[in-house]
Amino acid sequence: MIILVGEEKGGVGKTTAAVNLAVWRAKQGRDVLLIDADPQPSASKWALRRSRAEAEPKIHCVQKTGDIYDSLFDLKDRYQDLIIDTGGRDSEELRSALLAADILLMPLKPSTFNLETTPHMLKLCSQASKMNRKLKCILFFNEVSTHHLSSEKRESIGLIQELPGIELVEILDECLYSRKAFRECEDSGLSVIEYKDEKAVFEMNRLAKKIFADAE
Repeated sequence: MIILVGEEKGGVGKTTAAVNLAVWRAKQGRDVLLIDADPQPSASKWALRRSRAEAEPKIHCVQKTGDIYDSLFDLKDRYQDLIIDTGGRDSEELRSALLAADILLMPLKPSTFNLETTPHMLKLCSQASKMNRKLKCILFFNEVSTHHLSSEKRESIGLIQELPGIELVEILDECLYSRKAFRECEDSGLSVIEYKDEKAVFEMNRLAKKIFADAE
């Protein structure tokens, strides 16, 4: 399975999602390859920290740039899961990966500012879906406020549901909240599911189970 974590907006949590899902799938017994297709190689640096920490399971990571379509199909024959982290822009890496992916996972922070690129991402989804019929587009919210009175997630969903082309995308209720644990574990080359914050572990497990609910 090829899972593309992509968004035109930078800083929304693509690498966080990619590395945590890679560990989650590996702990399910899957043979996982993390592909860093971001000019700012955050996923590769995380993988190096994990290797130095000798954390298990080991997560193999490679860097790919440019048109990665052919590379993905070659690697797909050698790994059960490819999880791709792309940069925060409309790039050759993002567009070529869209044509090969089984799932496009779009993390977003719940704010009007961070929703500005969503219309263009929906256009990319529409274009890619015409050539890649198996592509499933999923959107989830990241760094949601933990304050019990916050309505930012609900308000963001309302705004997104008014956008043309949103019918192509599954908007998840499952989300990741703004927690210090995510930053701390990434600094150590770990996943939050290997960490001590029970709420963060629960949220990551719930999100991953939803994303892979229909996976083989």
